[in-house]
Amino acid sequence: MCGINGLIGRDPSAVAAMNEAVIHRGPDETGIAASDSWTIGMDRLAIIDLSPAGHQPMTTADGRYTIVFNGEIYNYRELKAELRAEGAVFRGDSDTEVVLEGYARWGAEVAGRLRGMWAFAIRDEVTGRIFLSRDPFGIKPLYLYRDGGFLAFSSEIKGLLAHPRVRRALSSEAIRDVLMFGYVMAPHAILEGVRALLPGEELAIAADGTVSGALVRRLEAPRRAAPTDDELFVALEDSVRHHLIADVPVGLFFSGGVDSTALAVLLKRLGVRLKAYHVMLRGRDDTRYARAIAERLGLDLTLVPFGAEDVPGVIEKFWRVMDQPLADASLLPTWLVSERAATDVKVVLSGEGGDELFAGYRRHARLPTGRSRSFLAGLDGTVVRRAIRSFPRLAYGSPTLAGMERRSRRAIGDALGSYLAETAIALPLVSERQARETIAARLDGRESEDGVLAYDRLVYLPDDLLAKIDVASMAASLEGRVPFLDREVFRLVGGAPLAWKSAEVTKQPLKRLLRSVLPADLVDRPKSGFSLPLAPYVLDAYEDELVDAIRWYLAECQGIEPTLDAVLRYAAGDRARRNRLSGALAYECFALLTLHRFAMKIT
Repeated sequence: MCGINGLIGRDPSAVAAMNEAVIHRGPDETGIAASDSWTIGMDRLAIIDLSPAGHQPMTTADGRYTIVFNGEIYNYRELKAELRAEGAVFRGDSDTEVVLEGYARWGAEVAGRLRGMWAFAIRDEVTGRIFLSRDPFGIKPLYLYRDGGFLAFSSEIKGLLAHPRVRRALSSEAIRDVLMFGYVMAPHAILEGVRALLPGEELAIAADGTVSGALVRRLEAPRRAAPTDDELFVALEDSVRHHLIADVPVGLFFSGGVDSTALAVLLKRLGVRLKAYHVMLRGRDDTRYARAIAERLGLDLTLVPFGAEDVPGVIEKFWRVMDQPLADASLLPTWLVSERAATDVKVVLSGEGGDELFAGYRRHARLPTGRSRSFLAGLDGTVVRRAIRSFPRLAYGSPTLAGMERRSRRAIGDALGSYLAETAIALPLVSERQARETIAARLDGRESEDGVLAYDRLVYLPDDLLAKIDVASMAASLEGRVPFLDREVFRLVGGAPLAWKSAEVTKQPLKRLLRSVLPADLVDRPKSGFSLPLAPYVLDAYEDELVDAIRWYLAECQGIEPTLDAVLRYAAGDRARRNRLSGALAYECFALLTLHRFAMKIT
């Protein structure tokens, strides 16, 4: 795992500063390569081939192609054998060299052959172009900044901010995203002039900064009958086996929920024993279940305690390293467990993606299964929604009205509108037109094989969950791997019927895997998630700063969401008023705190 940076033009000192800004992503070594028309650099976290042969930037023997690579390719040994058969000669045993030699022979099509997670840049000395690619699940981030003839890219916003030509102005589109969802929705980015590459996106950049050849490479998942349990278990076991490839110690994030327990079961089937790390949130039953499961599966379990008194220290650390505003409370325990795991291991397996592939959220059973009706696209909502917008304080104070809105969306078959009503933290106080347009562009006008799960898989998963684990783990110089998000696993389950994944019971196929080795009482229990109550854990500790954040928003962002302004004016400076409103306001206040901290950090 690494941090990559680059720009058009020769400026090694500028790229060195960019490398330094993201050094936490790769503290093992740093490197820069430059010519008259380009400069690229990287910070390396050495995982595969720890020898000097794995050093980056890496150049082909003929000097034509140079790569900086962030990620892991799990089928690199198979691809290496194929390339050798075509005459390629390798100097080391890194997956980076396989990607480089693959591009030299197959061009951009190499991305379609890769099984893994990545963001990379390859410079071609003959054509003068730089080729950028991001993996189809969006596991690894990549940002592009352009201002006139100046163009730069980086694994993190912090890398871009290290360059003096990058303007420090917040994007109004990104602010709307954070207020609506708690995260920034790609291709938006928190800074003006920056765009996040979409999952699977590929770009070619000419020497003059012209961007061409834009393509979003999609995963393959044809419609098919439900796979057998044996087919599924073999595919998952194969994915875990590939995700264990490393020349350094590997661990496991273990909540005791379905996804992390499934990984633990698969590891047991493979005869692999890993150190496991569990966040112990006080007052919850998760730890009791985690201990019981770990004992049965033979896990070496480390407990990481986390309580309200730990929040200020953890959140201050996170706000210092956050790359974009991310108002997901689960980022706090994720950060804490990453710090602890990094003292023992350099790679950790995590269960992200299980919910999105196997219908793990309760909303999956409630949402309409079809695409949104075309005449509804871009509308601001139903009669109930308009009524609530006329009385904005009611939006946070009346769960009944919010429920009426969700039911009305489902009744008219508005799949996307129903999804927004289920997931947005500020609905119905913000305009949903932008969100509809952004998600529609992500779907690219094509029918998704996995129905309503596509909204979560294409948006919420990469822009929130994967962003969270990337920033939290990389801040601790720890590589996070997600075995559910595997090309071969998705080919098997992506196009399978929704009813097979989740009828009345969510994630049925994974639970059958668990029941093969665990008693029912450890498997069949309600989903608890990996979050914490915001009001007592966060907002109470930041009462004064929250007031400052609300005032900052009203002064600096006034008019971005006028109806929301009315609610914030009502709540500003009056804790009793805020407490009278529903719990949804807690998420909105956390989003504002995070936005405010980011704005203060970059100005």
